[in-house]
Amino acid sequence: MYRINREKNDIIKMEKRLFSDLHFTERGHLQEWIAKHPDVLGEDLLIIQKEYAGFNDTKERLDLLALDKDGGLVIIENKLDDTGRDVVWQALKYTSYCSTLTTKQVIRLYQEYLDSTAAGEDAKELLMEFLGLEDDDGLALNPEDQRIIFIANSYRKEVTSTALWLLEHDINLQCFRATPYSFGAFCSSTLVFLPSLATASIVSTALPHTSLINSEASAPNSCAFRASLQAPVKSPKFFFEMPLLT
Repeated sequence: MYRINREKNDIIKMEKRLFSDLHFTERGHLQEWIAKHPDVLGEDLLIIQKEYAGFNDTKERLDLLALDKDGGLVIIENKLDDTGRDVVWQALKYTSYCSTLTTKQVIRLYQEYLDSTAAGEDAKELLMEFLGLEDDDGLALNPEDQRIIFIANSYRKEVTSTALWLLEHDINLQCFRATPYSFGAFCSSTLVFLPSLATASIVSTALPHTSLINSEASAPNSCAFRASLQAPVKSPKFFFEMPLLT
């Protein structure tokens, strides 16, 4: 990451930092930035709940719940400098809790969110506008399997290894890396892609040494690699580059 100095016609390297070094917090900063600008995740998303704890028989809180342009639910789990070991299990639990939500329940959840953040707005009208519907006859929310999005500065192998396995078994998830950079008093945050997934898996020490297979991803801004014992297999889009400036 470099800062352009127009006066000197030069570029100055910016320092990679930790969120904790810059006194940024998970809920107070990163989560709020994503809630206000979900398009940093590379697509049109509508945030319909934040820190949601309305599940029965548990006090757990889902970081962010969103809808995509197909009316599907997107569970967003954001961490700061470290994912920890259990974020995948955490997200899978939330996904299972949300899997049974009906259209009416999703509308109600969104209305509760609007009432707490923007009084007077109608959830159903905003949902129809977001989905490009003229009437509610075609309003079907959460019609298929849910999606998962992870956001963190650093991913443990326990997380990436499990995420890769889930991807190979058709669980729709994405991982974004959020890395803050700074230059003097100037501070910016940018989410960058992980250049190699070859070291992202944990494997048995009894297995033979794996060969690294370079598999080009379909999206121009994504890069994915995988370790394979057999023929090369195209890797799914996994880590993505996305700018987030503050």
